[in-house]
Amino acid sequence: MRKLFFFLFLSSLLWAEHPYTNALIKERSPYLQQHAHNPVNWYPWGKEAFEKAKKENKLIFLSIGYSTCHWCHEMEAESFTDEEVAKLLNADFVSIKVDREQYPQIDKKYQKIYRDVYGKRGGWPLSIFMTADKEVFFIGTYIPKEEGYGSKGLLNLLPSFVSLTKESSAFQKAIEQYKNIATQKTLQTKLSSNIMQRVVKKIEKEFDRTHGGFAKRPKFPESSKLALLLDIYRLDGNQRAFFMAEQTLKKMAQGGLYDQIGGGFFRYTTDEAWQIPHFEKMLYTNAELITVYVTLYEMTGEKLYKKVIDESIAQMEKNYMQEGVYLSASDADSDGEEGGYFIYDYTKLKRALKEKGWKPKEIEEVLAYMGIEEDGNIDGEFSQPHITSERVPVKLEAFKAYLKALSAKRTFPF
Repeated sequence: MRKLFFFLFLSSLLWAEHPYTNALIKERSPYLQQHAHNPVNWYPWGKEAFEKAKKENKLIFLSIGYSTCHWCHEMEAESFTDEEVAKLLNADFVSIKVDREQYPQIDKKYQKIYRDVYGKRGGWPLSIFMTADKEVFFIGTYIPKEEGYGSKGLLNLLPSFVSLTKESSAFQKAIEQYKNIATQKTLQTKLSSNIMQRVVKKIEKEFDRTHGGFAKRPKFPESSKLALLLDIYRLDGNQRAFFMAEQTLKKMAQGGLYDQIGGGFFRYTTDEAWQIPHFEKMLYTNAELITVYVTLYEMTGEKLYKKVIDESIAQMEKNYMQEGVYLSASDADSDGEEGGYFIYDYTKLKRALKEKGWKPKEIEEVLAYMGIEEDGNIDGEFSQPHITSERVPVKLEAFKAYLKALSAKRTFPF
């Protein structure tokens, strides 16, 4: 009898820890497993979910993301663990979770729809609302729980979608609008002798002459565009193409987009000057950029680009290779803090270096060179290292070794 009570007690503890469990519990994807205990009754992509939607006359909510996506975590914390949102979703929708790394073809399909609808690239999480026959009538990225800052929230949108289905003509019109966009065929352009010049001219309109890159913010590396510019230079000798590519690649290599201590590139920066990154590192981002930097190094022989290549490859081998395969990404958050593994406190560093016997001038030189300031560029408190000068301090390598040792004591963000 005592054993029975003990078993029941343990069962109650497990139930208390996870009051909800959905169909994702059977999935192998780490991203889907993260959502297995949401109150939202998630299903994996598959026949079962769509048949259920048809049988019960429900809409589909498709959410696409991946395990290290910061805003995917944010949307889960704000909405998918919220019982009010879950109640609305479970009542009138069949909710499907997709790991973009498991089903890249599904992600590609709906990212194209987003790009066609809004005229810009999408992102993650990608949020799609559609019928059981996969006819899209609304698409977005991160959707907050509640309305604010000019954006509708899930608590507004979900009931409005249900109401829309009851207005047959309006609902069909919404479906047709998305269907027309999705089926538009890309215009085929015949190659002409001056096509490369026209491409360069078009890219120049987007180019940031001060900081490099092709947008204001957020700022992505856009490796394919950089590779194209270098190819045009190699084929046509176009100096404008080379200037845009090298200016961008140099600024990126010196900026906070590049991990100046550990090597490798973050996914994007939130500012125009490449200083403040979103701290995810993606395997594909680094693989693409390493190739572009190899091309640039072959053209210029600049040591900076060789350093970037070597450090980026080394950090991928060290942190991302496990059991003979590469992990696809690392998280933005470490120990509950965004960028916690990569950022530093000016006052603490200054004090620590002083205790190690460094001279005040040596300390100020390395801190200034690496952009580590008292009112740091991360929340006005911490600093993300980035190169601020062409003049290299004598103690730079010793300083970087010290920062590496500090980072080694932190939790790497997987």
